[in-house]
Amino acid sequence: MMRQINEAYWHDYYNTHNNRHFDDLVARFFAEDAVFENPKVRAVGHPQILDFFTHSNQDVHIKLVPHAIIINPGVTATELDCVMQAQRDLPEFLIAPLKKGGEVTVRMAAVYHLSEDLISRAGIYWGQRVK
Repeated sequence: MMRQINEAYWHDYYNTHNNRHFDDLVARFFAEDAVFENPKVRAVGHPQILDFFTHSNQDVHIKLVPHAIIINPGVTATELDCVMQAQRDLPEFLIAPLKKGGEVTVRMAAVYHLSEDLISRAGIYWGQRVK
């Protein structure tokens, strides 16, 4: 049965991410051949997407906080904050340099293209630090 694409779907997606259930996130929300892209990484398919989530969250806790969710047939766009707290110094971290125990927030936009109820392509974009 196809899930309805609504705000509850996206809050479930972000909660699954924030709870660090990356196996579940990829299996439940991404098509097998999905593409996940940001300015520095392109991952294709479940194994690469799971590897990206696992490694990018290895020494940092990332919390995604959506502010606006715009849902259209086949595509959803969100504006969100990415709140990062490092477990160790990460001067070369993907999004912004991080210091152990410090917190950095970066504003992001995400555009998700959907095939039925699965993400077929995710494009993630970020700007400057918010704080």
